[in-house]
Amino acid sequence: MEGVQKSTTYRYFVSFALVLISLLIGLLVGSFASIAAGTVLCIAKGEGVEVLALVNNSKDYPNYRTTLLVIQGVYSLFAFLITPYFVVKFLDRFPSPSLNKIPHSWIFMVFFTLAIVFMYFPLSSYLVVLNQNIEFPEALSWLEKSLQEKEGILQEMTLFLTDFESFPQFLLGLVIIAVIPAIGEEYLFRGLIQNRLLLLSKNVHVAVWVSALIFSGFHMQFYGLLPRMMLGGLFGYLYIWSGSMLIPIVAHLFNNGFTLSMMYFYRTGEVPINIEETENVPWEIALLSLVIVIGLMLTFKKKYALTKPNEISQLEQNNE
Repeated sequence: MEGVQKSTTYRYFVSFALVLISLLIGLLVGSFASIAAGTVLCIAKGEGVEVLALVNNSKDYPNYRTTLLVIQGVYSLFAFLITPYFVVKFLDRFPSPSLNKIPHSWIFMVFFTLAIVFMYFPLSSYLVVLNQNIEFPEALSWLEKSLQEKEGILQEMTLFLTDFESFPQFLLGLVIIAVIPAIGEEYLFRGLIQNRLLLLSKNVHVAVWVSALIFSGFHMQFYGLLPRMMLGGLFGYLYIWSGSMLIPIVAHLFNNGFTLSMMYFYRTGEVPINIEETENVPWEIALLSLVIVIGLMLTFKKKYALTKPNEISQLEQNNE
């Protein structure tokens, strides 16, 4: 019996390692595919702009925002969804999570999910400022400077990509920045990585928070690590309790889509609230946000929680 358990654990570990390898392969494939797509679009414009120069100095090419959005979309599709899906499908003995499984009472789950993410926004803003105010010891000042410079570059790129020139370009931005990451990142980080961690650790909280840390760290933004990890934790528990990829995908989509929409409509003058201003969130509001989110999460768990996601139950049954 002990030998069988060791063999099972070993297979789970191999499966987890394969998922990580599929991510690394996905990054390479995504890079090549996005550069190829960008090259085709640059040639089609006929202005002699090279795709690498465009990617590295985006602000110098304001007329190429749509091209950059397409490059970003192709990269995300191949890095997080298409490549991991096929690598796991053909090389891993365990099945992938279903992306079209609709849970019972899904309408009410979606309403709960939207409320949870919406009430998280004040806490997220507070955590962003808290994260940004982290000071490194003098001995690590070089690291702090490097991280701040990288953060500045990423913010500059984000501001450029989201400074939409028209409503159709905004709709394209929603697909690239909200829809594709919601499906691809949830499939990878919750459906594959979190599932394998749960099989390995047999502990829901370990699986949720380790995968949330990987999810946050993978974005390579130290000054957004804390709020993004907390968000990943919310997505992880929603997936565990609902047993469906639909719910964390909806949560991720709403988080990105609502933020992007508020930014766009603020810039067009149609809404008065600048969601990018995070300095004005008092700790009392952040605490209230935390209490409400916890209350909503516990209510969601009480009403809908499964013992384990359906995919996990299926994987374990296949091993028996």
